[in-house]
Amino acid sequence: MAKHSTIDGEARMNTNGDVRYVYCSFCDPDRPKGTRFLGAAIVVVPPDRVADVRERHPEFNDQQVILAAALQEAHAQGCNPGGEVLSAEITVVNANASPGVPINCLLSREEVMALKP
Repeated sequence: MAKHSTIDGEARMNTNGDVRYVYCSFCDPDRPKGTRFLGAAIVVVPPDRVADVRERHPEFNDQQVILAAALQEAHAQGCNPGGEVLSAEITVVNANASPGVPINCLLSREEVMALKP
């Protein structure tokens, strides 16, 4: 696996309860079967990104705010390849229980499959 920032590295310093961890899996449904997966990322979403989205989109519910903030952060970090996204927020407790998990980078299918539960 390539060298990436990890949860037990820089992200662990930001576990104050306001930081959000979001798993994003990207695909392109228009590509041929077997090539639709574009990559996945565990995105660390800082509180200021969440607050900015919440302020600009008061009509969004909490899940929409977190998803929009995660996608913006993924884009800023260079790990949003486009396409459709399936996402799930990861609790800080679970994130802290997974030292060494790469963050804020696009992971290949092989790298995702190598992650331990």
